[in-house]
Amino acid sequence: MKRNGRGSFSVLKQWITSTEKVDVPKVNNYGYGLAKTPPMGWSSKVAFTDMVDSTLIMQTAEALVQKGLLDLGYNYINIDEGWQSKDRDITGKITADINRFPQGMATLVKDVNDLGLKVGIHLSCGYDQVNNINGSRLHQKDDANTIVNYGVELLNYQLRNQNYFPMYASLISGISIEKVCADKHAVDIDNASVKTKINLADGELSGNAKLETDKTNINLNYVTGLDKCAGSFSIKYNADSAGEYVVNLSIKATAGIEKMLVIAVDENTYSIVKEPVHDKDITIWELSAKIKLAKGENKLYFINPIADKEDSTKLFFDNMARCLQLACEDRASAVQSDIKPITYFINECGRSDQYLWAKDISNAWQNTDNISSKWSTIKRVYNYNVKLNNYASVDRWNNPDVMQVGNGKLTLAQNKSHFSLWCMMNAPLFISADIRYLQDAVVDVLSNKEMIAVNQDKLGKQAKLVRKGTVDLIAKPLYGGAVAVCIFNKSAVKAFYNFSMETLVKDEYVNLSRSSSYSIRDVWSGRDQTIGKSLCGSIDKDSVIVYIVSSKN
Repeated sequence: MKRNGRGSFSVLKQWITSTEKVDVPKVNNYGYGLAKTPPMGWSSKVAFTDMVDSTLIMQTAEALVQKGLLDLGYNYINIDEGWQSKDRDITGKITADINRFPQGMATLVKDVNDLGLKVGIHLSCGYDQVNNINGSRLHQKDDANTIVNYGVELLNYQLRNQNYFPMYASLISGISIEKVCADKHAVDIDNASVKTKINLADGELSGNAKLETDKTNINLNYVTGLDKCAGSFSIKYNADSAGEYVVNLSIKATAGIEKMLVIAVDENTYSIVKEPVHDKDITIWELSAKIKLAKGENKLYFINPIADKEDSTKLFFDNMARCLQLACEDRASAVQSDIKPITYFINECGRSDQYLWAKDISNAWQNTDNISSKWSTIKRVYNYNVKLNNYASVDRWNNPDVMQVGNGKLTLAQNKSHFSLWCMMNAPLFISADIRYLQDAVVDVLSNKEMIAVNQDKLGKQAKLVRKGTVDLIAKPLYGGAVAVCIFNKSAVKAFYNFSMETLVKDEYVNLSRSSSYSIRDVWSGRDQTIGKSLCGSIDKDSVIVYIVSSKN
């Protein structure tokens, strides 16, 4: 038995829990380039909650085109809650509600695609109390394959009412590996599946992992010490050919505790194996998992990477990203086409600091609880999200949730402010009002081309809160050297402001070039002017002024 110190275990621990190696593409690397600028579109989330059907979706898609919003970049139709049937089919696959979507989701997706739009969809990881639906926790691979076959191009995946992964690891008493047979009915020697039994003593131990002997059965050895990401066990296996293999595990059963193992070849290739709670009279339990191996020598790691609830959250989201990648690859192979990857949004409503680690897994992540059309809630979400500029980048966006423009009792000034702030923060711009009946003035707000250009700027830098107060100053560097500057009056009364241009020049993130004078363009009025050392003036309550600022010399 070899003891490997930290070795590869530290790499696998880092794969699940690291907040430092943020520049290395990990599981969702196929998705890099999918969201070079923040995605735009419409979502049923607030406008209709779970009251959706195929007629509504098609009417909304048509309205998006007719009102010119598609031409401005709003090209997603995101279907949130309410599309699923309460029951899975006999094979465990998720299905659409047949009454609301009688033609099925694949047909609806094609009809929306024919209008020049893409379709996004919502799935819950845990139990969906609103719709009484069991989520994807035990069906992530099935659900990924299902939505890929629908033709969906964005998944909004939410952690809700979830039972966390257990922190305790199964006790491994035996391992065998066999190639998955191409023909299940084959009897000739060339196609027969041959099991290779692994000698546990030939494996490597790290951390707290140990090979122990059962006190009541001296012929039974087992690996222990893999709990709570504190140890790992690894073996080498020489595969005759590349392909899918079955790893069979004999487990020394213990009563009363749910357990789990991850069998990993690398950070892209792993399988989650759950051990149920046993009765007292069960001593040995059999588990198995499929995993893809390369031809030649492979090293398989057996770990439980869950040290706390945050690790569990990461693994849920990470595993769905991996399942999406594999489903897209399998679909492309089956239909002989290029891979059509899925943009991946994740959401746990701010229960952990997703912005620290989500960029390794997803294209966008929601950092707060769900938004509403109350002005106070919109400001609360802004106040939190505006501080996170250092955690967003091209392809990886902080998501302050869907826009409320056109909803509730928001005034025109509040609609403009809300839209401007979301644009400045590089938020994915998803309208969640009933587009069919939006007032022209609201459509005009959503159609401001210069404001949209700020959001879609290819430099991909989120606005920074440069000065905080009753009147905030936030600034967003733009490609080519200009800076978008937003002055936001958070109070309910008219206010005055006076900001030195030197503040923007000295800020390394904003990086405005020093000049004796500056050209500024008011994005909402279209007015151009030249200023000197400061931005000053008055601003109405709940309002914004947005300038594009450029140095003149």
